[in-house]
Amino acid sequence: MPSNFSLKSTPINDPRPSGFRPRRSPRLACHIPIRVFGKNQEGRTFYEDSSTLVIAREGGLIRLAQTPAPNLHIYIHCHPTNQGGRFRVVGEYSSSKSLHRYWGVELLKPGENLWGVEFPELSEEDGRAVRVVLACPNCRRRERTFMDEAQIEFLHERGGVIRECPTCKVSALWKEVPYFEEA
Repeated sequence: MPSNFSLKSTPINDPRPSGFRPRRSPRLACHIPIRVFGKNQEGRTFYEDSSTLVIAREGGLIRLAQTPAPNLHIYIHCHPTNQGGRFRVVGEYSSSKSLHRYWGVELLKPGENLWGVEFPELSEEDGRAVRVVLACPNCRRRERTFMDEAQIEFLHERGGVIRECPTCKVSALWKEVPYFEEA
């Protein structure tokens, strides 16, 4: 963690109205190894090796065993890019059947490309769901689809989703593969 990073809670004075904000970039289902530094709700400093579930230019959904307080600032180091940045904890997102706890985070310096991913242009479908690329284990056909966060949690926790392939006509466990635009 950089020496100039402070783990103090900072009050947020957000001039935007509360509630729904339109998406600024597509959300991509993407498993990226990260290290998170912060303070939990008890005020104890922690660091935890974890991963992302969903990423966007401005933030993401990360898995954490720790319980950071909403609006707390944390530092996330992205292992593949060897870059880090300050984030605000937006809140917890976990379905009732979830095996893990997920936290929404917002990048405090928009414009940084911490994840090392080239994001596609925003489409109408991006406002409602997350882009996911799945691959058939038999013929390797890839399909880009849209899922909500609960479906992506299920996909990660179960290792895939059973579907019939339109190419090889076999029902099999399709797994998530790294996102790319030409799916």
